[in-house]
Amino acid sequence: MHGGGEAPIYRVELHDAQGLRRGAWTEVDALEIIRTPPDRADRIIVELPIAAKLGWTVQVWLDNRLTVSGTVTHKLVLASGVVEVVAEQAAFAFDNTVTARYDNWFVGDIAADLIERASGPLHCGSIASGPRIGRFEAAGSVYGAMTLLAYGASGWAWSVDPMGQVRFRPAEQPDRVIMPEARGLVVRPERTTRGVVNTLTVAGHPLLDAVGVTATRPTSVAAYGPAEDRIEVFALPRAADRQQFAEGLLDDLAYADVADRIDAPHGYLAVEVGDLVALRGSGVADTFPQLAGQWGDRFDGEQVGRVRTVRHRIRGVRLETALTLMPPLRSVTNPLAVIRRSQPAAGAYFQFGLDDPAVGLDSGRHLD
Repeated sequence: MHGGGEAPIYRVELHDAQGLRRGAWTEVDALEIIRTPPDRADRIIVELPIAAKLGWTVQVWLDNRLTVSGTVTHKLVLASGVVEVVAEQAAFAFDNTVTARYDNWFVGDIAADLIERASGPLHCGSIASGPRIGRFEAAGSVYGAMTLLAYGASGWAWSVDPMGQVRFRPAEQPDRVIMPEARGLVVRPERTTRGVVNTLTVAGHPLLDAVGVTATRPTSVAAYGPAEDRIEVFALPRAADRQQFAEGLLDDLAYADVADRIDAPHGYLAVEVGDLVALRGSGVADTFPQLAGQWGDRFDGEQVGRVRTVRHRIRGVRLETALTLMPPLRSVTNPLAVIRRSQPAAGAYFQFGLDDPAVGLDSGRHLD
């Protein structure tokens, strides 16, 4: 939490295309930063006393921690002579592509190995082992693979900090308990059913194992009406693993989307995107009672959500923070889209499978 009369401690740095620092400021006229999940773009809007070229990098440090960085995409010279700069870090910025196969591994060990193989800006932070998965065939993005693994583990989540450090862990214990009334926060509860899926069919590769498994949540169907979807998941060739994934995904998608907003008029620097927060205290109303079986009955009816966006606004000595939440079992904004995007084309994945020892005339994995 940040005191209302105390100036926030921050630093804005500007680096050119070669990585040389062209300026650093501990006070600017206006600064706004927006942090989002890995499948969305982060943004910085800042007024600087010098010009910045497109393609240069802006970094913002809050309380001596790198909070967000981005590439300059727009600039505008204001009447005052300062330059308003907009910098963005693109969605999937740290993602990479990995090809690997795992038999009977712990899901956390698979995630850690994928991060190591990616040999990019991602690195392992807090990675728990979790349950085993029968077989996992990675042939696409690390982000997509971790999303699959989190749902396949049933009730897990992952996140990436601004330094590329990955957390992969169970989603049941809150990272932070927030008592809004005690901290002077304003909570605006909100739910939407636009993205609800309560019957899901998960099929394998269309040429190798197209038979689908189906999961459903009757209480969700009764509450919201039927909402069906189907997805092909190439990384899970075994039906039992696909069934576990489908059940884990419906623990999330079958229920109304948490979209609460939390306003902190005096700032709130302690919360990060991806944190699981529990709202407690007399100022928290049970506005949206949970359905039977909601989120796998993991939270005992508690008001919980995962941090979707963190927006900090700084003007002079004043810091304001606004948080928005998403469902507690969600790691990315749109998990189905991330999984579909992360897989190679069916034909390309089929070629990847040809070196499998099981390939043969009777295996269904041949081209003739």
